[in-house]
Amino acid sequence: TLGYTLESGTMQAFVYDSLNQIRQKEKYERTLGNISTIKMITLAVVSIIGGVLYTIFPGLPFIALGIAQLIAVAFGFFLTEPIVDTKKFSLRNYLFQTKQGFVQLFQSSAVLTRNIMIVILSMTIVINHEVLIDAQLVAQGWSAKELGIIAAIMYLLASGFGQLTPIITKQFA
Repeated sequence: TLGYTLESGTMQAFVYDSLNQIRQKEKYERTLGNISTIKMITLAVVSIIGGVLYTIFPGLPFIALGIAQLIAVAFGFFLTEPIVDTKKFSLRNYLFQTKQGFVQLFQSSAVLTRNIMIVILSMTIVINHEVLIDAQLVAQGWSAKELGIIAAIMYLLASGFGQLTPIITKQFA
């Protein structure tokens, strides 16, 4: 969860800056949609694999996750940050940019209302996904394989919605 929190926002900025560097920033929304789709399809596949691994040994999915994360960290060292500006990092500049970000978040009542709705919806989805669904299904007697299959179905549906990113972005822009 901490990793996702640190990645969230950073990944979008990295994608935007990378596309901007190669003069293709008009592909930003489509690229985010494709990334979302790939992520959801991957989660669908590994949900089924995790369910099968759990039936072999309950700790096996966590071991596999740890190995995959170590591999991802190794690949991360090969990322090259795009050149976007010549500003050097400083605490003063960081605080100034953070303050500008908060000003934009609360610039008008319409933007504030939209942001509050996004936070509430996101919290509901995370709580439902991380706690309620698994607890309910286990209480009803679902097996690890069945949980993997239902998670895979949800991720596959979400992957299709990922392709709607450009359309949704234009609706709320």
